[in-house]
Amino acid sequence: GFELTEQAAPAVINSANATVDVSVMPGTDVTNLIPTVTVSTGATVVPASGVAQDFTTPVTYTVTAEDGSTEKAWTVTVSSVSMVDIYDIQYTADASGDSPYITQTVLTGGIVTATKTGAYWVQSGTGPWSGAYVYDAANTPNIGDSITFTCEVTEYYDLTELTNVSGYTVVSTGNTVPATVIGTGDASAEMYESVLVKFETAECVDANVGYGMWNINNGATLADTVYVDDDLYAYTPTQGTNYDVTGVMYYSYSEWKALPRNANDVIESGSAGSQAEIVTFTFAEQTGPATITSAGGTVAIEVANGTDVTNLTPTITVSTGATIDPASGVAQDFSSAFTYTVTAQDATTKVWTVTVTEASASGYTSIYDIQYTADASGDSPYATQTVETGGIVTGVKSGAYWMQSGTGPWTGIYVFDMNNTPSVGDSVTFSAEVSEYYNLTELSYVTNYNVVSSGNVVPETVIGTGDGGQEMYESVLVKFESAECVNANAGYGMWTINNGTPTTDDLYVDDDLYAYTPTQGTSYDVTGIMYYNFSEWKVIPRDVNDVTVLGINEINGTSGISMYPNPTDSYIVLENMNEGSVITITDVTGKTVISEESSSVISKIDVSSLESGVYFISVVSSEGNASGSLIKK
Repeated sequence: GFELTEQAAPAVINSANATVDVSVMPGTDVTNLIPTVTVSTGATVVPASGVAQDFTTPVTYTVTAEDGSTEKAWTVTVSSVSMVDIYDIQYTADASGDSPYITQTVLTGGIVTATKTGAYWVQSGTGPWSGAYVYDAANTPNIGDSITFTCEVTEYYDLTELTNVSGYTVVSTGNTVPATVIGTGDASAEMYESVLVKFETAECVDANVGYGMWNINNGATLADTVYVDDDLYAYTPTQGTNYDVTGVMYYSYSEWKALPRNANDVIESGSAGSQAEIVTFTFAEQTGPATITSAGGTVAIEVANGTDVTNLTPTITVSTGATIDPASGVAQDFSSAFTYTVTAQDATTKVWTVTVTEASASGYTSIYDIQYTADASGDSPYATQTVETGGIVTGVKSGAYWMQSGTGPWTGIYVFDMNNTPSVGDSVTFSAEVSEYYNLTELSYVTNYNVVSSGNVVPETVIGTGDGGQEMYESVLVKFESAECVNANAGYGMWTINNGTPTTDDLYVDDDLYAYTPTQGTSYDVTGIMYYNFSEWKVIPRDVNDVTVLGINEINGTSGISMYPNPTDSYIVLENMNEGSVITITDVTGKTVISEESSSVISKIDVSSLESGVYFISVVSSEGNASGSLIKK
C-alpha cells in the first residue's frame, strides 16, 4: 500500500509496471509529503516509510525481498487534481450523451438541489449542463449545502453519475439555486439532465400514467409531454388543470422525468396558493430526518440522547407564500407535543402537531452479535437497525472494507463506506445501519467514524475448504492450508482449491483484491476473506502474502521425480513416476508406515493419519531407486 494524508483518492498501484500513481488535493505542497508505505512480508523499502520526500518529480523506491537479493524498483508519481466544473463534466457533443470524463476521477462541487436516500443532485450555476447526480450512501447533505468532493465519473444506463465519493467537504449552507424555466418540449434534451428546472402553466394531460407518475404539457404538440415522477414527492393532480412544476430532470428506464422535491414544487398556475404544508423541519440536535406526514398534519423527529428538549430551536420551511405560527427560529418546549398553525396564501389554515423524542443511550454492539443467527436465511437479527460497533480492518477495496473483532466464526463483517479510507490493521469504531444486500450482511451509512489505533494484527482462522461455504465464516479472515488447485481458470478471474475429500469441498478463489495465476495440481496455503456474492462463496486473498505455493522437492536418485507439498498436513503428490513403482514411507526408527504401488505417472498419497515429524520416502522402480525426506505438520 502507498498512502498520503493529502491524497484525493486511493493510490493506483501497478505491479506489472512497478508504478504507483497518487493524486492529491489542490494546493498540496508536493515538495514535503510523508507517505505510509507497506511492502511484502519480510521485505524492506528504501527510502523508508514515514520519511518526507519531494514529489515534484517521480520518486524511486527500491523494495528488497526477504531473501535479501531480489529487488524491485518502483516509480511513484504524485499529481495535484484540479477542480472540474459540472458543466465540463456534463457537456458533450457526442450523440450518446456520455460524459467526456467517463471513468476518470475528478474534484468537483456545487450546491445541493435535491436529496434522496443514498444519493443527491448538485448544481454549479444555472442553465444547460449545470447539474449532476451523485450516488453517495456515506454523506447526507441538505438542500442548499455548497459542497466539494472527489469522485469517479460513470454512465449508469445513460445517466451521468458521480460515484466513489471521497474528500467530502461542506463549504457553506443555506444557498439557493434558481430553477431554469424551460418548456416541456425541451425536457428530453441531454443538456438539462440533473438540472433544476421549472415548467410554467403546464397542463396535466394525464393524471395517472402508472408507477406514481403523471404527465404535463405546455408545448405545441403531444410530443412535448413530460412525465412528473413521485420519486421525491408524491402529488395527486387534477387532469386538465394547469400547474407550475419545479423539479430536477432525471433519466431512468429510458424516460425523462421531472422530480418535484416537496409541496412548494407543484403549484396550481395563476391562483393564490392553497398549500399550507410544513416542507422541512430541522434541529441541530436531530439524529435523522424528520418524518413529515401531510395527511395527518404531523411531524416526528428524534434528537440525540441527552438533548434538553425543553429548549429547542427549529428551522422550518413552509409552502410558497404561506406563513407559520409560532415562527421558525424561535425556541420552544418540546417535552410534550407542540402545535404549529400554517396559513396558506389564500388564507387556508392547517394545524400541525410536532412530536420530539430523545434517542436512547447508545450501546456498543459486537460484530459477533450482529452476525450470529440461527435463522436459515442467514439474515442478521439487527437488520435495518442502527448500531455502534467496531473492529480491526482486515481488508480494503474502493468504497468498502472488512473488519473483524476477535477470531473464529461470526467475527467478521463487510462495511460499505465511500467516505472513509482505513488501512489494514486500523482499529475503528463507528455507527452504521445493518442491512442484508443479496444475502450478504453489510454495514452502511457510516457516521461517527473514529480510528482508535493502527498497525494491529488479526490472526487468520484455519478452516477446511469444506467449511468455507458456511454462514458463520462470512467476512471472516481465514486460511486454507495445503489446498490443491483443482481448476486454474474457473472463469471471471477465479480459480478453485480443495483440501478436503469430496469435490463438493471445492472453493472459489476470487481476484477481487489480488490477482494470482495458479498452477493446476499445485498445492497452496491461501489466506483471505470469505465473501458471498452472485450466490457463491469465495475466498478473497488481499495481496501477494496471502497465496503461498508449498514446497516442491526433487527426489534424490531418479531424475525428474518431484514431491509436493512439503511440509504437509494432509497429502503429498509425486510426479513423473513410472507405473508400478513402489513408494515406501518410514519413520525415524525405520518402521514402514505407508507402502503403495503407483498406477500412473502421478501418485497422491494420504498422510493425514501420520503423527507430526520427519519421515523418509523411497521410490523403487525398474529404472532405479530414489529417496528423500518428508515433514508432516
